[in-house]
Amino acid sequence: MHNNTPRPFIWTPDNVTAFWSMLTETPLARLSFSRMVHDDLVRFVSAFAPSGARILDFGGGDGDLAEGLLQAGFQVGIYEPAEGRKDRALKKMTEHANWLGFFDPSSREQFDIVCAFEVLEHFLEGTFREDMALLATFLAPDGKIIGTVPLEEDLELASCLCPECGSFFHRMQHQRSFNRESLTASLCKAGLVHCHAFTVNFAACLGFAAGFSDFSLPDIYIAAPQTLHEALVAARQSEAALQRQVTAYEKEREKYEAEHEKLMCDLGGEHNVGTLQNHGFAVRVLGKILRRWERICHRIPLFSRRV
Repeated sequence: MHNNTPRPFIWTPDNVTAFWSMLTETPLARLSFSRMVHDDLVRFVSAFAPSGARILDFGGGDGDLAEGLLQAGFQVGIYEPAEGRKDRALKKMTEHANWLGFFDPSSREQFDIVCAFEVLEHFLEGTFREDMALLATFLAPDGKIIGTVPLEEDLELASCLCPECGSFFHRMQHQRSFNRESLTASLCKAGLVHCHAFTVNFAACLGFAAGFSDFSLPDIYIAAPQTLHEALVAARQSEAALQRQVTAYEKEREKYEAEHEKLMCDLGGEHNVGTLQNHGFAVRVLGKILRRWERICHRIPLFSRRV
């Protein structure tokens, strides 16, 4: 008999690795962030990376982003601790000449750009400082770490409950929620003294760029809203505008349907179409209906010659 009190699931490095290796074998793999917004992420990286840059995709998963960056002409490697995901990524990389391979904590390689898209929220509390330090060791002195994290996520509302064991856990293994201030503080504690945080326009998340030396953001990221509230206000305004357009369309459609119904009634009063014997007259009536329908639905002028 189960205890009815849910208990927090305790994540460890081993079960985190096992979780991600198993998840990649399920349909949930289609929810991978780098798969869902793949093209946006490639543009994001390209805005910061010089042509032909050496890039490490930290937490590269199944290799979706790395493959896109290789196709864009960059030299790309992956750091990914889950063996199951590395196997899938490798199948996508072998044909690319600029594929640099997989890297691990013992590697001494450094990169112009280190990508960490939707990664920092997965670091465990007990290893957070160590994981952030590892992220920074892959960065060249004048390089940049760029990425995203969920924006002010409510971790409990995004969690699930196991009916078998009663464990309560975030369904995608998130460990923490970030706002602009906490994200910047975490990056600075890793020794990345020049940090920028900003919202992005392709997902409900915070983008960031950080490095050991100073740099300026690409223009496309300077004026983005900085808080979840601002992002929600903008989304609601867009939704309201769309709803007004839908309402106007519905009214127009009702008007045109009423006109069409009246036309059909008028024609029925003149002749019973079902009993028409004169083929030529039937064709003329049909032409009149079609031309009126074109005017109603597509708002095109009637032909000048009357039927």
